[in-house]
Amino acid sequence: MRTPRVLDSLLRFHAFEACRACSIRPRLDIKSLVQKPAHTECDTVVYGGSRIHRVLICELRPVKALDSAAFLKAFLDIILCHFILWTRHDVYHRVVSLDILKYETVNGKIAGLLTDIDLAACPDDRSGTLQYMAQELLDARPGHKLAHHYRYDLESFYWILIWICNCVEHGKDVKPLPKPFRCWKSADYDTVFEKRFPYEHHAWKYWSTLPLSRLALSEIAMRWLTDFVCRVRPRVTFSKDGLSYGSDPYDCFGSFCDMLSSDDMQEELQYNGEEGEALLECIRDFLGVAQGYRRQIQAT
Repeated sequence: MRTPRVLDSLLRFHAFEACRACSIRPRLDIKSLVQKPAHTECDTVVYGGSRIHRVLICELRPVKALDSAAFLKAFLDIILCHFILWTRHDVYHRVVSLDILKYETVNGKIAGLLTDIDLAACPDDRSGTLQYMAQELLDARPGHKLAHHYRYDLESFYWILIWICNCVEHGKDVKPLPKPFRCWKSADYDTVFEKRFPYEHHAWKYWSTLPLSRLALSEIAMRWLTDFVCRVRPRVTFSKDGLSYGSDPYDCFGSFCDMLSSDDMQEELQYNGEEGEALLECIRDFLGVAQGYRRQIQAT
């Protein structure tokens, strides 16, 4: 598994040869100056331009169309890509949602892609799609200044996985949606928070309604839920003004990797036969790249 990129390759482009800048500018009576070399004595001013207008086309498809193992491969690619952007390039996405998670096929292999990077901004308020927004952001008081931490985006990935397991089949949202999840698409912060909160404490109740094709993938979601509730959120402390601290992205990402590599996770997936083994292979590939990146960071 190679380290994912924001955009791995441009598969196609079309160049409009008749639309060169040097042919368009004269029609608009616009001249572009090409500076003469300093060593020449010629006084002639040269005008021109060689830029070509192109339309770039990328064959990107939604990850929700993938089966369990292929989905997990693309999903983990994107989580690692997001982490690298956050920690190495100070790009804070903040609007993680299922619709912006894409994939492409490179040399016959699935590669996940994170899109809508242009919407990334400084982490100074709550933003994102309510359906996948972190519970702490949903519960924040209106107008309350709350810094957007890495763990909020990571939690958005978690809620995406929950939605995939419970509400998506054959690449589309099931119709009708299971009753407990219908209100998650509400445009009201309080409604989404209140209707989603019981899931964290009674997720086992929804196990019987899961599509059979998502049972193995749901093992990861259930283990991740325990990790969030028992390990990530309890580390958070609050100051007198209500701002939260103690949300180091390396700790949160490390906790996620530890959860995937735990003996409990290995055993749970092995119980799911061939599909579980396929998911384990995706996890091993991801951990190999992620741990290499973490060692690289620690060495610098």
